[in-house]
Amino acid sequence: NQNTGFTSLNYDDNLKSRSDVSGTSKSWGGVYHLPKSLISKLPGDMTISLMFNKGQNFKPDAARLDLSGEHIPNATGNTTEYGVTITALHEKLSLKINHFETVVKGAALAGTNGNDIGGLGNNGYFLADGMIWGYAWATSLQDGLRGQTPGTNYWDYTQGTGFSGKYSVDNSGPTNVLITNDAQETAFDQKIVDAWLKAPFPANFFKSFNLSPEVDPTLGRKSGNLRDAYIAGYANQNGPIAGGGSQFGNHVTTVDNLSKGWEVELSAQPTKNWNLTLNYTKVDAIHDNVDLASQKFIGDMTAFLNGPGGQVREWYNGGGALGDQWNSSIVAPFTVLLNQQGHEAPEVSPWRLNLISTYSFDRGMLKGVFVGGALRTEAGRIVGYHFNSKVKNANSDDPRYARVTVLTLGGLDVNDPYRSGSETHVDAWVGYSRKLSHNLNWRIQANFKSVGEKNHLVTSRVQPNGDIALARISAGMGWELTNSIEF
Repeated sequence: NQNTGFTSLNYDDNLKSRSDVSGTSKSWGGVYHLPKSLISKLPGDMTISLMFNKGQNFKPDAARLDLSGEHIPNATGNTTEYGVTITALHEKLSLKINHFETVVKGAALAGTNGNDIGGLGNNGYFLADGMIWGYAWATSLQDGLRGQTPGTNYWDYTQGTGFSGKYSVDNSGPTNVLITNDAQETAFDQKIVDAWLKAPFPANFFKSFNLSPEVDPTLGRKSGNLRDAYIAGYANQNGPIAGGGSQFGNHVTTVDNLSKGWEVELSAQPTKNWNLTLNYTKVDAIHDNVDLASQKFIGDMTAFLNGPGGQVREWYNGGGALGDQWNSSIVAPFTVLLNQQGHEAPEVSPWRLNLISTYSFDRGMLKGVFVGGALRTEAGRIVGYHFNSKVKNANSDDPRYARVTVLTLGGLDVNDPYRSGSETHVDAWVGYSRKLSHNLNWRIQANFKSVGEKNHLVTSRVQPNGDIALARISAGMGWELTNSIEF
């Protein structure tokens, strides 16, 4: 409040904006220990146990929107796991082998973060801002054709520029016919206006992205006047203000995530005081089934913006065609998402290996002291893809995806990825433990993580030419000291 300097806490609460989510998560499992009567003749005092687990759950998440601004349900998951545990030598040697398969349906590939809307990358903002700008420019064009914008030529998209449109006046196809006279110009401009009157925007599209000024495209569609879509109207003689936004809400692209693989863990006690553990995990992770709602919207918009609607010029009469930027900013990254379906997920390391060792002293001057260390290593992840001038949408023959195709020359080839290097780290620890009384035990331990390392950058994303696009900070050596009393 400008008078009091205080912010009012009496916020409007739209009860219709609330959503209730409920469900039941179920998990069950069982272990079967083979009886001695079956395994008594095996050497080394062996035991064998079989394990099976199954679980299903749902995520009671905040409300999510697809790329068109419509509400979508929350993610659900199912996991199946089975394996065997074998012990020997009075359980001094143990081997666990486990197979798992997890399917998460409707998982958010990426939430809206800054300019990145729904995993489309740094130019994803164009999905929202570019469209409200285009609506304003198309409105200026319609007003100009009617003589409603006196004193400005901002609505003039072709005259005097030598503009060569993708579509000829009779809309026969991408013939690059040069517009040379006023009649052709007027006919071409009218096709642009007619296309925007029929643009495939849902009623709440602009509002869902928190864009201003508020636009309801269904109002302009009903009246035949694009200016009627502006809820508050406008009086700008130079046409409507293009507007835009920077906080875009919670729009996501959803996919089905499938992770399956094996976990193997070997534990041994070579001596009474020495413990060793080796574990290895192999994971095959893929994305599949990019949500159909976003596919339909991107497909509809791609068809719209590669027709006359996409020929509205950016920033009045001083920029290129809106449809060209749509193809590079939205279609290109979305095509990569489609092509990634069924391929290795880029954010998951395909395997990990850990070796852990601890030795405890139980006699002499070092009684109560224990020392240990660990070796952690993991395979490199996919951090980008090479550019291929001949790449095509691998799913273009699938009727579900045929409307979203590569409309620019070349693209990122998901069959030719860049990988980061494997990572290896060494940890160490030393401690002391002793009994203070019958019921009290004192333990102090110093842990050293990533021994010998310094803070450094690790490549997490690369440009198509191999240059680093994004890096994360890998912390160097760190330590912590814990002191506890157990009772």
